This record gives sequence, structure tokens and C-alpha cells, in this order.
Amino acid sequence: MTRITALIENSAEEHRDLQAEHGLSLFIESGGSRVVFDTGAGEAFLENARKLGIDPASADHIVLSHGHFDHTGGLMPLLERMNHAASVHVGDQFFLPKFSRGKRLEYVGNDFVRDDILLRGHKVVTHRAEACEILPDVFVLAGLSGDTPPSRRFVVPRGEEYEADCFTDEIALAVRTAEGLVLIVGCSHPGILAIIASVSRRFSERIHSVIGGTHLIDADDRRLEETAQALQTLEGTRWYFCHCTGSHALEYLQNRCPGFAAFHTGDRLTTA
Repeated sequence: MTRITALIENSAEEHRDLQAEHGLSLFIESGGSRVVFDTGAGEAFLENARKLGIDPASADHIVLSHGHFDHTGGLMPLLERMNHAASVHVGDQFFLPKFSRGKRLEYVGNDFVRDDILLRGHKVVTHRAEACEILPDVFVLAGLSGDTPPSRRFVVPRGEEYEADCFTDEIALAVRTAEGLVLIVGCSHPGILAIIASVSRRFSERIHSVIGGTHLIDADDRRLEETAQALQTLEGTRWYFCHCTGSHALEYLQNRCPGFAAFHTGDRLTTA
């Protein structure tokens, strides 16, 4: 059995005793093993976990989808609560400084460096272009090719200049279940359709469900329609989008895609 719980995302909906924030953290239980996928923007996910009867500090693996603060801000508080060594999984160039460019240049990256993890007795595992089985039937996916042009908003330093962030650090998680693959994504900056296509090339199993952020918050209706049409071709797949998907995209896709539901703070998905 696999169970996935949203420890935090942008909305709590009916779970009014839980905190919500612009961030994402999911807790995965599979075959007796536990994985924390992203750690939100701060410590709020830990308090939510306590109320949900979950102990994130019991996990042996922490997977950080990419180096933005709303996915990594709670890492140090989590590591400080652990009394055993854990493996922290990241993508290539995860520790590269990241910025958002609007009216001003704003730092949106991690509040820690690699040595902060190592000095606390934990291991950093960097994934580049492979599907790595970190637990039985649990895979970290790296090297996710993109179909979305790099955003002008997100940039990384290159010498004295800044260039578009291509998010080579973005990784995802796939869990093999009796019902098919459960794909877990953070923000899907390379493009949710490209990630799904990459997973389909690597595994023979059908994708049972996709959970996480899709960064469709700024998508126009043309892109949303193209996304909906592509999702409709995957008959029987269930979609649980959240976080950076955006309220307009959530409503748009829910009206067009069978098996679609928003995934809020406190929600749980269980598969065989």
C-alpha cells in the first residue's frame, strides 16, 4: 500500500485546523518506508504533520524537487529533529543561487548550502540523468527534458550576468504500485507534459496518478487547452494538482479532465 499526505500546500480547504502557505510538502509511505518530498517554505509543515499524526523526522529519505525556498525552506528544521542520518536527494546544480526578476531582483533560492546538510550528519545524493531506485519500487527521476521555453522571470547568475533558469535541478518521484505508477512532482518547471512523457519512456507501467504542482499559474487558455487535451489521452489516469498550478488552471482542468481533483493541505491519497 502507498499513502501520500499533503503536509502543506497553498490551501487547506476543509482542513481548517491546518496551516496553508505558498509551498509544498508531501509525505509518502510505501511498503513500510517513508519519504518526505519537499519541505515547504518553513516550519509550518511540521506542525501540520503533528496534527495529522505523522512524524516526518522518521523518514530515511528527503527528496527536494528543486532549489526554490517554497520547496526547501523547512529542510533545516526537519534535519534538526532527526536522530538518525537521512539521505537528502537533489538534482544537478540544486545549490546554484536562484532569483526571480520583476520590478527588482529577488533571491528565491535555498537558505542553506551543501555543508549545512553534511555538518548535521546527513548525506547529499545528487541525481543527474537517471531513474534511481532509492527504495523498493520508489524512484527518483532526474534529467527531465523540457517542452516549455525558459521563463524570463526565473534566472540564475552566469558570471556578472543573469540568464534564464532551465531548471536542470528539477527532479520528481515515481512509486510503483499494483495499480500503476504514482508520479509526484514539485513545480514541473520543465513542463508537466514533458515530465509525463519522460516517465512514460522510462517505465512500462501505466501512470495511475500524478500529484503535485504544475506551474500553470501563468498559463493562458491556449496552453491550458493543449494541456487538457494531452491529459485526456491518458485514460484512467487520476490528476491531483496543487500549489503553483493556480486557481484558474485548477478550475479549467477540473471541468475538462476526467479523474481530476485539487489536492489540498491535509488531503490523503491511498493506492494498493
